[in-house]
Amino acid sequence: MKTVTMSEETIRATIDYIMRSKCGGEILLNWFGGEPLLRADIIDRICVELKERGVSFKSRITTNGSLITPELAKKIKNDWKSEFVQVSLDGEESEYNRRKAYVCITGSPYELVMRNIGLLLEQGIFVNLRCNIDENNADTLNVFIDDLDSRFPDKTNLALEFVTLYGKHSTPEELELYKKCMELKDDIRKLGFAPRKGAQKFETVVFFCPAHSFGRSVVIAPDGKLYVCEHCGEGTEIGTVFDGITNTALADKYYTNNPVPQKCSGCFFLPKCTTFDMCPIKNTAKECRKIRLNYLVRFLNNSINKYNQDFRR
Repeated sequence: MKTVTMSEETIRATIDYIMRSKCGGEILLNWFGGEPLLRADIIDRICVELKERGVSFKSRITTNGSLITPELAKKIKNDWKSEFVQVSLDGEESEYNRRKAYVCITGSPYELVMRNIGLLLEQGIFVNLRCNIDENNADTLNVFIDDLDSRFPDKTNLALEFVTLYGKHSTPEELELYKKCMELKDDIRKLGFAPRKGAQKFETVVFFCPAHSFGRSVVIAPDGKLYVCEHCGEGTEIGTVFDGITNTALADKYYTNNPVPQKCSGCFFLPKCTTFDMCPIKNTAKECRKIRLNYLVRFLNNSINKYNQDFRR
């Protein structure tokens, strides 16, 4: 993939765009990549200048966790105002090292990232571990969970979630992988891992995307182009940090739902599961209804069980 990073001109324009477009109150900066910590200097520059201009902000980071140092962990908490870091960690040590295949790390990258997760937790940062699941790692994830359980006995600020890869969406394999994710979710709940922050408000939503909050959020690419979602590719930009949003007609298309396919007509999940017309990730597999039914039934069961436990107290 082509390496793209922000130029000095784009950094300045990004800061100015935030100042022009922000609403009142605190804003949220969500640092995403690639690997955002490769350019920690740019993150630092933007955060410092926003603070100097009197902007109240907090931030979140999605990272592979390999570049965190004790000094950077403190900066993430204190200077970047981040109370939430998501670390991608796809399975136990041998599988993780095979998948990542780092070319610039000596020793075990898995051990390095585990140490760095500890550094974040020491700063009081909430760490969400996101494990992408496919047929290659599904059978060894219990080993992975046991390792995390023994390394981090205090899980107050440590969450673990399992999700199917985007490449598996709308494929026949997704249903079985989804069932595995739900089994693992039960396992980690029993071990005391923290629930993912903010997840509960989406528990009854069967389709969600950042594009649904367009008008309150926007994606700024390293070249300064603006998108409604991080999965939207070249040619779907709606403006730039230099000129602002200039293609409102394209932006409006993200609110336009697809025509309902014949096979979906009469489904009781409509319209909540309907993707918008421009979405690059469409839910079209015949298994989609089974996945969503399983999801909501489990949510309702858990809600009832929690109510009963609270009632007995």
